[in-house]
Amino acid sequence: MDDYYAGAEGARRVMKELDHLLQHLLDHVEPAETLRCAIQLRVRGGERVSLNKIYRPSVSGPGDGDTA
Repeated sequence: MDDYYAGAEGARRVMKELDHLLQHLLDHVEPAETLRCAIQLRVRGGERVSLNKIYRPSVSGPGDGDTA
């Protein structure tokens, strides 16, 4: 697990997880219209991994999912 986030592949994993977190955040903060994220990581070797996205609340929104 130590190298799970290593290198460019690890940076892509971090960005994917951050993408999901930011969407979740926007879906649960009201009132919220949009959130813009522009992050770029450069890993050793010079490869760059970016997250450049505008988030909008999901159509389903909070509370529209399954309830137990």
